[in-house]
Amino acid sequence: MKTLRSQLNFDEGQAINFLTVKKILQHRVKDLKVAFWDLEDNWKKDFVLKKILPKYSNCVAILLKAHIGKKPQYHWGTVIRNKKGKLFWWDSLGLSDASLNKVLKDNGKFVRFLHQNKIQMNRTKFQSSSRKIRTCGLHLCVRLSQFQLSNSEYNTWLRSMRTNADDLVALMTFIGHNPS
Repeated sequence: MKTLRSQLNFDEGQAINFLTVKKILQHRVKDLKVAFWDLEDNWKKDFVLKKILPKYSNCVAILLKAHIGKKPQYHWGTVIRNKKGKLFWWDSLGLSDASLNKVLKDNGKFVRFLHQNKIQMNRTKFQSSSRKIRTCGLHLCVRLSQFQLSNSEYNTWLRSMRTNADDLVALMTFIGHNPS
């Protein structure tokens, strides 16, 4: 018999894709309308907010190609529009402008897009930097489940459990993507 701990460790080592994010969130979060955007497929285009975050959506899950180490890795982030119309950028690593520019290697294009649209940035790190832990997609799902919260409200909400954030999001999303 597999233990929950062993299954959670497996989950933390597996990156998730668009379909898995959709599966985890589908029919579980009231009023959530998520668009998906792959930065790598769109980096040559102009970054226009209404195209990236259409009116029919209140969130866009963005897949970033991050140049970390010898080979590129993928990292999830999101732009959220809450019911007050405020915009928030959130990623589980809490990457700074300089770090985003460095890992994206896009000459600052994405960070300029965030600033030009007055999107409030998250600066709180939740995800371990360990290469074995690929929980950014699970973090994304939990953040989107609380899309009406500001970044600071969300940070308070998640930290209220006083436990490892990677373990917590793996546990919270386990039923939605259980590999067994």
